Amino acid sequence: MPNPPRLSVVIPCYNVEAYVREAIDSVVHQSSPADEIVIVDDGSTDSTGRLVEELYGQLGNVRIIHTENQGLGAARNVGTAAATGDFIYYFDSDDILADGLFADFRATLEAHPDLDLFCFSGQSFLDGQNQDGSHALIDYRQRTEGRFPSGEDLLNFQVGRKNYLPTSWLYIHRRAVSDRHGLEFLSIFHEDEEHTPRLFVRCGPAFVRDKAYFQRRLRANSIMTRRKSERHIYGYFCAARTLEAMLRTEGLKPETYGSLRRLVVRVLTNAMIAIRTSGLALNDPALAAFPATVRRYAAGSPQLFLLTFCYPAFVAAKAAKGALRSAGAIR
Repeated sequence: MPNPPRLSVVIPCYNVEAYVREAIDSVVHQSSPADEIVIVDDGSTDSTGRLVEELYGQLGNVRIIHTENQGLGAARNVGTAAATGDFIYYFDSDDILADGLFADFRATLEAHPDLDLFCFSGQSFLDGQNQDGSHALIDYRQRTEGRFPSGEDLLNFQVGRKNYLPTSWLYIHRRAVSDRHGLEFLSIFHEDEEHTPRLFVRCGPAFVRDKAYFQRRLRANSIMTRRKSERHIYGYFCAARTLEAMLRTEGLKPETYGSLRRLVVRVLTNAMIAIRTSGLALNDPALAAFPATVRRYAAGSPQLFLLTFCYPAFVAAKAAKGALRSAGAIR
């Protein structure tokens, strides 16, 4: 009888001494443990590296790697290269995993042994050290459940209903898929926006569980909540360029090209919102082509058009929509 597939969890860590124990404990103490946990200390300058060695260095299924600081994407690549599992899950070192995820994954894989992708839901919570109300909670619900013929079909389904979730901590994928196609993370902000579409269109059968196993911590100094810089815009721009390159790929399903175009508009819209709300001026030569790219897609998106050419009208429209939602007139 063949051995069951092995699951590796890759956890990059950088300056999270206040959170790392709670985060990694939630992975270590799963009722159905991971076969392997690869912790990558990405050049932390606080006590993170020492803590993970003291707390987890003696565990048989844990491997700890210390590197110079390279960023989240590069740290994930280091962890993936070191991992030996058949399936990979990327977990962030300041978040929490509810018990039962790995048990659910293994039971689902036993029922559907051909799966390449297992997705699930998440929810966010405010860090106890940062409950000033400045950050709204974010919903990470899949809002569907069941099997899909492929990751490409799942991407099209979720994009079509405006519920596509690119974050890597909401899925477990078969390692052979990323190995076969040479899929790695770029060393950019918003790396999941660039990486996940490339992975999904290469995956075979997928299964979605609409249960919130992942709990996302919102804290003041995280990538998610800190004030935006040109590095954030560059990350979005890289994602847009990758998606445009995918539009030139042959062999995708006809509806996938429409989904990819919508994702280009989405990342450009996110970039323009960051620019407008942060008052950014783009001086980086790497962003020289960004304005032309935005103009190319703005004509087909009222929201992106207003953001680009008439920001006061965008603000007014957003306020009106918020008022209608508060009144219960729209969802």
